Amino acid sequence: MEFLILCGSLVAVLVAAIALYRLVISPAGADALSAEQLLQFSTERYRPMAHLLAERDLSFLQSQPGCTPELVRQFRVQRRSIFRGYLRRLKRDFHCLHRAARLVALYSSEDRPDLAQVLARQRLAFSLALLAVEWRLCLHWLGADAVDARGLVEALEAMHRQVRPGLA
Repeated sequence: MEFLILCGSLVAVLVAAIALYRLVISPAGADALSAEQLLQFSTERYRPMAHLLAERDLSFLQSQPGCTPELVRQFRVQRRSIFRGYLRRLKRDFHCLHRAARLVALYSSEDRPDLAQVLARQRLAFSLALLAVEWRLCLHWLGADAVDARGLVEALEAMHRQVRPGLA
């Protein structure tokens, strides 16, 4: 049992290190968003993340006749895969919004020296929330409960609020 916990912790640390590295360097292939796309941007597409790994669906599945441990395992694997797809898109959107915020600050007629600090804090908040989600995903793989992505969505919303006034 101790070996399993040690292995899980090692995997989690490795995943966290990789995630941190990938956050420091903007992900390759991050699409640039047009001004119109930025104005119409919404975090609503990420609301399903809150329920993908919830225990309610798993409990329902387990209560059904014919449910096997293999079916439960497949269900959890598929849900984690879908969640990771949302997570990839959310990271790309954050990086696009962050890039747009830097450009808005650069070309703004109003001098805002505090904006660089605000953007750095928002990126740090997003990075920490992402690390927390990655950690919980590792624990979910080991059988732990749901993963909460609200911190990531909130950081994305904050970044969008920072960009939007500069586009109007």
